Amino acid sequence: MEDEAHKRSSSVLDSLRDLRPHLFHPPVDAVLAISPFWIPEKSFCVDAGAHHASTVDYRGYAVEVKYSCPGDPGLAHALVAEGHRAGLPALSRHHGADLSAAVPMHFLSPRGQVPLVPLSSTERSREECVEWGRCLRRAVEASGKRVLLFCGGGLSHNLTACLHWEDSIAAVIFDQKVLECLKKGRGMDVAKIDPFWIEMGNPPARLRDLYMFLGACGVDSKGKLMAYDGAPGEGWAVMRFS
Repeated sequence: MEDEAHKRSSSVLDSLRDLRPHLFHPPVDAVLAISPFWIPEKSFCVDAGAHHASTVDYRGYAVEVKYSCPGDPGLAHALVAEGHRAGLPALSRHHGADLSAAVPMHFLSPRGQVPLVPLSSTERSREECVEWGRCLRRAVEASGKRVLLFCGGGLSHNLTACLHWEDSIAAVIFDQKVLECLKKGRGMDVAKIDPFWIEMGNPPARLRDLYMFLGACGVDSKGKLMAYDGAPGEGWAVMRFS
């Protein structure tokens, strides 16, 4: 968003703008946004609010994120109900549109017209995250709605390297390892990445948001890399799955 404000170009910024007409024509009925920064310990949470405002969960940037849009309470409650049927601890909780949802939506739906359903990540097991993703898919299919699902897009999140502007090639290596797994349709193999690289990347939610996404899309889904950018210690990717 700072790039946009200062009229600077970046591959991620350009790809988000390029994707907008493809993702929203024909129009989608709702967007499900999995946040890697909303991390309940024991449950999977869904914000079933009728309206969402951006949550200020960051500091130190020149641009303030302000985003508001409608919610979809009916779809949100259907997600929770499907989780219960699968024996998962799914709950309805208020959260709003945090950075991981508000920034992509600022570019993808700048007028705030598309209903949004914010979803948490969790500290529960990888297997349960995948099953929750499958619940999301079943509930969406039962609703008959056309829905866009996305993760927050963050890869490495090494704040020490980022805040002190240190070169962190280890975080870039981590990013590339994750992206290669996704491009090959072997997303679950990110769990096999050497723990050293995971520590260097320090991904939010330890990639549990990604496991949910793969559960919904299919664990062998292949992603097409549209863009990759990053500051030291911070990696962002735009990858499309279909």
